[in-house]
Amino acid sequence: MTEVKQSKAIALKEPQSPSEYHWQWLHFNEFKVSELHKCMAARQEVFIIEQGCFYLDADEFDQDAYHLCLWDSLTSSKRLIGYLRAYCHQNTWQIGRVLVSKEKRGQSLGKQLMHRCHQELSALTTDTNLSIELSAQVQVLNFYTALGYEPFGEVYDDAGIAHQNMRLSSTVLQESSEENTKRVNKSVPKRVEMESKKLSTIIFDFDGTLVDSAYDYAVSFQSLSKAWDPQLTPPNAEKIRSLMFAGVKPQIEYALGQLDEAEYQRALELFRVVCMQTPLHHTAPYPGIISLLQTLKKAGYQLAVCTNRPQDLCVQALEALEMSQYFAAVVGGDRGLERKPSPDMLFELFKTLDVKAESCVLVGDSLVDVEAAMAAGCIPIAVHWGYTPHTEFEHYDSLQEVSHVSALQSLLIHI
Repeated sequence: MTEVKQSKAIALKEPQSPSEYHWQWLHFNEFKVSELHKCMAARQEVFIIEQGCFYLDADEFDQDAYHLCLWDSLTSSKRLIGYLRAYCHQNTWQIGRVLVSKEKRGQSLGKQLMHRCHQELSALTTDTNLSIELSAQVQVLNFYTALGYEPFGEVYDDAGIAHQNMRLSSTVLQESSEENTKRVNKSVPKRVEMESKKLSTIIFDFDGTLVDSAYDYAVSFQSLSKAWDPQLTPPNAEKIRSLMFAGVKPQIEYALGQLDEAEYQRALELFRVVCMQTPLHHTAPYPGIISLLQTLKKAGYQLAVCTNRPQDLCVQALEALEMSQYFAAVVGGDRGLERKPSPDMLFELFKTLDVKAESCVLVGDSLVDVEAAMAAGCIPIAVHWGYTPHTEFEHYDSLQEVSHVSALQSLLIHI
């Protein structure tokens, strides 16, 4: 695959989308069927019905493409409001099927889609010979020109609409802003350090790293609230999700109100009981995680889990999701050890697995994972698909960060 160097265009500041919006960057093989269906339906609605173009929208490139999706929420009824795809063909990235739903146009979401796509492509590779092209409808040439694209070739007809081929300017590609250079080089020290050591063990956080469990947690907190005091207003699921990165105490206090230490300990024990009784209707591995675990095992890595979730709850979830066979050890937050960001749980894993800290990586989605790994002497990798806003990691100048599962696999397999 072509290696991609970030450019000035890639580094442009994108407008901030509302917090209820949710981005996904997925390879075709990582899609859930329901998500893929919504993407194809949106493409047909815009390009076939709205624009009156009768052509084969689902083509042979979809299965090789990465798909960028912007959803209006994180709920099961989420709606797709923005979409594009990108695939590499003859050493050139082709961006296409760019759309914003009709009711969301005029809010700069198209610009956000393009900037986000540039960033994701830059995260995949680092080659200076990057070429990005697209085929634009002539009525939107100004939109792409403003992003640094230049027309080439003749205007041509495609499905009854005039199109123009465009290429991201080589001048723009070669100019790196200071902000962009800092972001690219940010991970180099850790990458060099990783390459200089013989890694044997990959340790994963659980919630927000291996699995998305927020909505089953929300159900558990709603059950906790009812059991604690039937008069309490049930906690909002989206609020519970937004607090996932903050830990269980803020969630309990949001659900039940301010508690003294004795009340908190009683609530924590009741919450544990409720969690054990809550079916995992909504919890699932993130797209690509199972394939990642299989690949890492095949590559000879020893895998383990270090989570602040109670250990029996974690083991229960791993078994229910048929993931337990991948892990040599699990250390949870109820082992009598100080929990992350303390390094104690990692020290326990090093002892159990008979490994040295410098041969281990801790993959997690939160600041407590990063701090625990640094304190324990192993290498942290921060993932952006979990519950912690990725801007929270910005003050770690040498932290290795990845934005999607395929990038994590590429990083670990090629070390």
